[in-house]
Amino acid sequence: MERPTPPGYPRALMECTAAIPEKERQPKAPSLVKPQFQPHEGPEPYCFVSYSHANSDHVYSILNDLAEHNFRMWFDDTMEIGDDFRKELHDRIAACDAFLLFVSKESMNSKYCGMEIITAHALGKRIYPVQLDASAEIPAALKLVLENLQHVKAHTGEDKYVQRLIKSLPPDTMRRLIIEDGIVTSCADNGTDVLVPEGITGIGEAAFKECVKLQRVTLPESLRRIEDQAFRGCSQLREITLGEHVEYVGHSAFRDCIGLERATLANPETTLAGRTFENCAKLVEVDLPDATEEIFEAAFNSCGALRHFRFPSHLKIIGDSAFSDCITLDNVELPDGVVKIDARAFADCVSLSSLQLPPRLSKIGRYGFKGCTSLREIEIPVGVDSLNGDAFRECVELEAIRVAPANRFFKAVDGVLFNKNRSVLVAYPSMREASEYEVPDSVTVINHWAFCQADLLHSVAIPDSVEVVGEGAFFSAEKLESVVLPPSLERIDDIAFRDCASLRRVEIPSHVWHIGWGAFLNCPEVEIVCEPGSYASRYCAEHDVPHRSPE
Repeated sequence: MERPTPPGYPRALMECTAAIPEKERQPKAPSLVKPQFQPHEGPEPYCFVSYSHANSDHVYSILNDLAEHNFRMWFDDTMEIGDDFRKELHDRIAACDAFLLFVSKESMNSKYCGMEIITAHALGKRIYPVQLDASAEIPAALKLVLENLQHVKAHTGEDKYVQRLIKSLPPDTMRRLIIEDGIVTSCADNGTDVLVPEGITGIGEAAFKECVKLQRVTLPESLRRIEDQAFRGCSQLREITLGEHVEYVGHSAFRDCIGLERATLANPETTLAGRTFENCAKLVEVDLPDATEEIFEAAFNSCGALRHFRFPSHLKIIGDSAFSDCITLDNVELPDGVVKIDARAFADCVSLSSLQLPPRLSKIGRYGFKGCTSLREIEIPVGVDSLNGDAFRECVELEAIRVAPANRFFKAVDGVLFNKNRSVLVAYPSMREASEYEVPDSVTVINHWAFCQADLLHSVAIPDSVEVVGEGAFFSAEKLESVVLPPSLERIDDIAFRDCASLRRVEIPSHVWHIGWGAFLNCPEVEIVCEPGSYASRYCAEHDVPHRSPE
């Protein structure tokens, strides 16, 4: 009985196949070679395989090779009987991304294969012919479709033809995920979309690393862990959503995803091992659960497009370099629960102009706000008990530092930061409007980087109480001309006056017993005044620093 023509299958094509010879066939003997894979099911791109069952052994051998390279393929393993062209075949061809045709005498004389070929052509599918024997002739009805296509010659006996076939087939038709024991261990970089199936609990270390074509990845609800560098360098990835069951995200998991624009984390208890989104240069939107308590080391380091960031309401800790080099971040308003800002947390955030620190904050780490060149004022909250002067190093527009009156560890006097009893001058704002400054006589230590880049200062009076001038204390104070150091002074630490281009005269007392490396490096006009035979005199002689005796 004649089967009905499938819907959408042009009658003209049915008539075209009448010109294809159809040899009578006897039932075929079972194949010696068996497919080592199942015909593909699902929405992912795949190859439709058209072949004659008379060539099954040769065809299955090639298909098995392709399967080892993770290609998705669908083939019909039923016998060719009569004129049956089922709707399923039409739909399979319509949905495929590549039409893989095995050319042989048998397939070219098969009306069944001919109808598949003509359907693929009518639907605009690209046909990839594999020539199984050299003597196969293309019927007149198929010459228009096949004659000008380049054939891969599988009848030559050379292994190279398989490699040529692999390179020619669309990469999207490859099965990209390699899964072992519920873990995605690797992914071939050959497509823009990946759907990780339900039941997967982990993404292995570097599984998707540098999959540079990947644009979208859908992760399953079953996912628990994402290991180190899992998606590092996926430069075209646009968005990522981590579900509420994700417990752990490894070090550098999305680092260098330079096209990533949005990131969402649903589980507040997710552990981020560090550098999670480092160097995601286009990241503009981050959604963290309000219950998140810690932003880990370098999590958003060098996210240059991150202008606004909503800090979770239960946040307590901001890790080392968490937001360093976020060059467009312009406003930071931290929730009340934050107690610690670690080293370099906001270093070199050059657009940061508005900063609100919470009352419970206890620590600002080294270089915490270094290089925030748009900051003009800072208020130290009442709870801060740990703070280095270098926290505000190179904040070249800083005009004043204020301290909450009830703070028990620090105080500000005329915009200059001291410890509570004023024995340590912690930090002097670079743009404080004064050309002269007199250090209070309570001070015994001028802190590391205290007057760094204080470009408006011409002179500093240092009292007899001062014993130590810290590392980089006057680094690059470009207009500083003269400094008289008191008899009480014992130490001048490394690069204390480095790059003070206008510095001409420094008096160093005999009591000084240590001068650090590069203390007067790049001070082209400097002359040191010191007693002959003193430590300062010997230091200058050893380091070719101009010096002379007092008059």
